[in-house]
Amino acid sequence: MSENFEVHLRTLDPQDQTTQPERDAYTRLARETRRIAGELSALAAEMAGYRDLPMGRHDPAALSSRPVVDAFARFLKVEQDLCALLEKSVKRGQQMLAVAQAAPEASRQ
Repeated sequence: MSENFEVHLRTLDPQDQTTQPERDAYTRLARETRRIAGELSALAAEMAGYRDLPMGRHDPAALSSRPVVDAFARFLKVEQDLCALLEKSVKRGQQMLAVAQAAPEASRQ
């Protein structure tokens, strides 16, 4: 995503001052998405490092308690919502890509 923000910046006419707010927005978004991606990558690596931890004993009653079950249900709902959002985003992106690829070759250079 950061790369897309950065290359999009090149499409903005620097002589047109009306593009300044968009340039500022994309510059900030590119910087922040790179920072957040780095943090998420580090967190994912840490989580993966715990994959082989020996399983400790759990209280079966606590595992099936309302707070634990509700928290897991909310987590799954968020995952479902994310999947739906990503599917919608991918379809929109595919449409945009098709339009860009259909543009004359000279405009893509």
